[in-house]
Amino acid sequence: MWIAESESAKYWAKVLSDLKNRGIKDILIMTTDGLIGMKEAVEAIYPKAELQGCVVHVIRNGMKYVSYKDIKEFAKDIKSIYQAPISKTMIGSVIVINFVYAWNFYLWPLVVINSNSMQTAQIGLQMLMTTGATRNWGIITAGTIIVLAPVLILFFAVQNLFVQGIVTTGLKE
Repeated sequence: MWIAESESAKYWAKVLSDLKNRGIKDILIMTTDGLIGMKEAVEAIYPKAELQGCVVHVIRNGMKYVSYKDIKEFAKDIKSIYQAPISKTMIGSVIVINFVYAWNFYLWPLVVINSNSMQTAQIGLQMLMTTGATRNWGIITAGTIIVLAPVLILFFAVQNLFVQGIVTTGLKE
């Protein structure tokens, strides 16, 4: 984790350099807010990275060119971008994917937990699958259901976003 009192390209160059030293070999796409010197900082450490402007910052910067008398109407029109049906689907997808990734991540617990009684359900399930003795498929199936239950609950909670996105894809308001 990195903490700084202010944001600068020099600071981000240090962060990117630290990431490279930790083993991140390449960055495909980096989204930035247009910070001066950021392009050069990224290119110096990750020359193949593609820099993209954050759409929120692009819109905010564009609003300064709208006359004061038109700003409320312009902001109202721009608001539809954030409320587009497809954006809800994307947000739901990101939530589910990030949850599944965090839920199934078993490398970190293997590194920090040294007691078998403290292992996570995913590690316990993996241990059941790789033991040399005969496998008890009833226990493995029950363990699989326990491990999958939170993921399925989350998916069913946000599935309406997926369906709504599929139904409204390509429609114009």
